[in-house]
Amino acid sequence: MKSEPLLISLVDDDESVRESVPDLLREFGFAARAFSSGEEFLASDYLASTSCLILDVAMPGMTGPDVQHEMGIREPKIPIIFITGQRDEALRPRLLNLGWSVY
Repeated sequence: MKSEPLLISLVDDDESVRESVPDLLREFGFAARAFSSGEEFLASDYLASTSCLILDVAMPGMTGPDVQHEMGIREPKIPIIFITGQRDEALRPRLLNLGWSVY
């Protein structure tokens, strides 16, 4: 019996990232779903089925850490990979202070 591929959700305001990253994930055998905002992801039916979340740090509206905070309130235990196109040396320590492992 073939099992369903794990769903990786991507939240990024950059359209080119939303178009390219899911294609790459599918090449590796994952299911992928892209969202243009944290609000869109949190309101979707995909929150409960997401196995891992790739989350942009800096977005208009809810930032990546804002989305993570809201997910903590709702208590879905989804691993998060934070990504950013901005070079910010203070970002890593801020995320570590929030309790995240950053590599």
